Amino acid sequence: MTTPTRPAPGTTRNLRRTVLGLTTGLVLASTVGCVPMTSTDPPPPVAGSPVAPTTTQGPNPTISVGPVTEPSLPTPSATSSTSTAPGLKVGSAEISGRSGSVSWRVRVPRFSGAPAAAEANRRVRAAVDDLISQARREGRSDGGVKRRLEGSGKVVTNDGRTVQVTVTYADFLTGTAHPSNYVTTTVVDVRRRTPVTLEQVFSNPTAAYRKLKPAVLRAAGEQASSIDQTGLAPKKANWANWQTNDTGMVFVFADYQLGTYGLRQYAVPWETVEPLLTGYARRLMAPS
Repeated sequence: MTTPTRPAPGTTRNLRRTVLGLTTGLVLASTVGCVPMTSTDPPPPVAGSPVAPTTTQGPNPTISVGPVTEPSLPTPSATSSTSTAPGLKVGSAEISGRSGSVSWRVRVPRFSGAPAAAEANRRVRAAVDDLISQARREGRSDGGVKRRLEGSGKVVTNDGRTVQVTVTYADFLTGTAHPSNYVTTTVVDVRRRTPVTLEQVFSNPTAAYRKLKPAVLRAAGEQASSIDQTGLAPKKANWANWQTNDTGMVFVFADYQLGTYGLRQYAVPWETVEPLLTGYARRLMAPS
């Protein structure tokens, strides 16, 4: 993979610092309006191993729900619904809008069927809004060049204990060779209706990150030789994007975090992860 050179307008400054500051969907949600858009661009690439009412800003009519904060988007409404037993019902929603030269369209899961659904939707929405706000901030220095944020969400786990969502994004700036890629992850404890943080997951987070590093390098296999290991240093920001599934814990790493362009994700098996967990996390997420 090669490192792109972005043009002066809209240069994405300090990708690692911006992306790694993203939380696991623990930012506060904002509830506001949006506009539908169309696009034929593909979703952002991911390298590595496994793991609404419409409104516009300006002269067009605006519908807002609750207090309006930046960016101005409403809570999305579900467009379809299916049942995923024993977890929450899952539909889908689109968050879309435009502000000046910046536009966005992000497809996300929409949960229903249990009290925890509202909290899961709120946390996913908060994570998306954070990326939209970032795109709008960068758009102010683009000199009018069009910027478009495209995203797609995936339900990783919905087992009645937790609901976990990964959303990947591609930030397209007209005239550049390829988009900048981003990721946000959300984990919600269904029974407590609260987010799950890394401090709740690992009994000793810093020690856990040190033990996870060689496990990620093993999972990377042949790709390990191209990894910049400073991106695996024992800092919370480096491990902020994570999910769990039946096989283990999956970590997603940002553009250039491991030294090369493109998102990377690697799965660490439960036999490695489980000894690092708190009792709460083991009951909540380890295979039952």
